[in-house]
Amino acid sequence: MTRTDRQLTRPACDKALLSDWDAQVGAAGPGVRGDFHASPGALALDCTGRVATKFVAGQAGIVLVPDPASLGALPERGWEHLLATQRARAAALGLPLDWELDERFPDRLPNRLAAAGFRERRPVTVLLGSAGHAAAGRGDDLPPGIRVQADSTDYAAVRDLARTVRGGDWSWLPDALAHWVRDDRAPCTVVTARTPRGRLVAAAWVRFHPGTPFASLWGGATAPAWRGRGLYRALVRLRAALAADRGHRLLYTEAMGSSRPVLCRSGFGPVRVLVPYRYCPPGR
Repeated sequence: MTRTDRQLTRPACDKALLSDWDAQVGAAGPGVRGDFHASPGALALDCTGRVATKFVAGQAGIVLVPDPASLGALPERGWEHLLATQRARAAALGLPLDWELDERFPDRLPNRLAAAGFRERRPVTVLLGSAGHAAAGRGDDLPPGIRVQADSTDYAAVRDLARTVRGGDWSWLPDALAHWVRDDRAPCTVVTARTPRGRLVAAAWVRFHPGTPFASLWGGATAPAWRGRGLYRALVRLRAALAADRGHRLLYTEAMGSSRPVLCRSGFGPVRVLVPYRYCPPGR
């Protein structure tokens, strides 16, 4: 483990590494992520040129902002037009629309979104970790016969598990996984936990970012009856090991409250908070 990795939980070091992520991976755009932002589908560019919106397969739309700081230069009339356009697009499709804010956005944006009918939702934590440390973490005893392995085959089963665990449509996921696995910009590997009879009970994936020290972890889901039995942590260890084998020593992930404790026990540290704001058109 390098000196930087040992210091990963120190705030100054974390922020420097987060800046590296923003510059080396984040600047490449949403296509190298491993979530809905990066799923195949059409983008609708806003007339300001500063944002794009994306709606795929009945999913809540997302506002994508390549350069959050640039929004600070938008005049008042520009804000009114931007937000009116976003709301109209969501209303025409009959779908919610999300913004995710962090410290890079203008300070007044939360108030602007609230005034435009966007409502704050549960925050998401961005964490960074050392691949070597996470891969070498203490192994939990898995239930007898459970197999944890790289398993880029049955993407429909991964979709069905996501629907069971998280609700929602997720019909976009099989095509997205197949696309990411073939994507040389950020190759993807799916990992699964299966019972002795082959039933999928946990799944996740990792994307590798060539030319950078980073890999990113996405999509962890465990069937309700199998939670608390070490499966998620085993998937973290396996993905960390795959990243380390490819020479990626740092891991990026975004976590809700349920997975954050496991990640922190695996050596990850929080570096940013994402606060989603959602607009729901009338009737939704």
